Amino acid sequence: MDEKPRWRIKSITSTSFFWWGLTIFTVGALLVLFYHFLTNYSGFRFGLTKFKNILSPFIYGFVMAYLLSPIFNAVIRRLYPKLEPKTKTKKTALTLSKVVATLVCLAVLFGVVGGMLALLVPQVIESIRGLTATLPGRFDQVSSWLNEILAGFENQEVAESINNGFNEFQDHILTWIQDTLLPGVGSFMQRLSTGVMVTIRTAFNIIIGVIACVYFLNGKEKFRAQFKMIISAFFSEKRATGIYDFFAFSNKTFGGFITGKLIDSLIIGVLCFVAMRIVGLPYPILISTIIGVTNIIPFFGPFIGAIPSIAIICIISPMQALYFLILVVILQQLDGNVIGPAILGNSLGIASFWVMFAIVVGGGLFGFLGMVIGVPIFAIIYYYLSRYVDKRLKEKELDAKTKDYLSYEKYGLEAEVILNEESK
Repeated sequence: MDEKPRWRIKSITSTSFFWWGLTIFTVGALLVLFYHFLTNYSGFRFGLTKFKNILSPFIYGFVMAYLLSPIFNAVIRRLYPKLEPKTKTKKTALTLSKVVATLVCLAVLFGVVGGMLALLVPQVIESIRGLTATLPGRFDQVSSWLNEILAGFENQEVAESINNGFNEFQDHILTWIQDTLLPGVGSFMQRLSTGVMVTIRTAFNIIIGVIACVYFLNGKEKFRAQFKMIISAFFSEKRATGIYDFFAFSNKTFGGFITGKLIDSLIIGVLCFVAMRIVGLPYPILISTIIGVTNIIPFFGPFIGAIPSIAIICIISPMQALYFLILVVILQQLDGNVIGPAILGNSLGIASFWVMFAIVVGGGLFGFLGMVIGVPIFAIIYYYLSRYVDKRLKEKELDAKTKDYLSYEKYGLEAEVILNEESK
């Protein structure tokens, strides 16, 4: 009777020692890997960059397929009921519908890209040439204005330093335009006309990306089924259902946000073009495209697009730049209060502060792409973190509403009074 408990205690102690040893070994291995990552960061980064370059055609294809998927699905939904009675089998009707939907998507893809290039390339070249023609005169005007201001300075050494700095900046810009920018535009046009604008590698990636896009569009049901098979094989039914719900919610969040922002940005770009033509502002196609593209970025988008646009117009006419600034403010208010809410609604479900936070962090990590996808990614994280916190609070039988934790005691106020007034 006395030996059995001793044996059990010894067994438990040995098991605990084993798990402690395994934990220490795992932590140590992770620390070693982390140390090698830090000491060989450039090598890891080179490897990741090379891996990304290898997968870039499929990334392009997946992005194109994801954006074209609503058009693909809409064509099949409309065409299949009309073809099904006229074909021998339903599979034949579905195949024909997919073929037509694929051709429609490719036509939309090539039409949008080709149309953008046809509109933008001549406008960009014309804008650069126009700016280089008017820039020296504008510099002379600014120089005269600066000399008039500096003439009243008591400290002539400071005034002379400012004037010399401006003259050096002017000479540097004009030299760069004459020696680099204009020859670069000429060589760009020559490469464009001879058809060697892109390298063989880039052309290969684009072609493979388009082919991958076609495969993704036509095989997305099969890919989804294979994904479900893998999840069902490795996870329990409850965990698998949670994974399906996660991807469904992520797809809904991403799809709704990206599609809504594209439509919203297209409307803003068209409105900007129409308003610029009515007012008579220069470079309407180029500026409207900049405003439309940058408007995809939430919160900061209109301001990011307005800064270079105002700089371009200001070189032509400072007064027209002021008119354009007023136009941008009007468009931003219209987008933020009417067009954006009508298209997107409250699909993200996060406060403006977290939108700004997601844009800054995403942009700092991944540039322009991070600024666009950072918001829906943060919205997904925020949603599931909120669900987990609510679950934990309910398990502890605590309140799961933010208002129940508000306190205004440091102001000598009661939270209930403030909340009651806000609800009225």
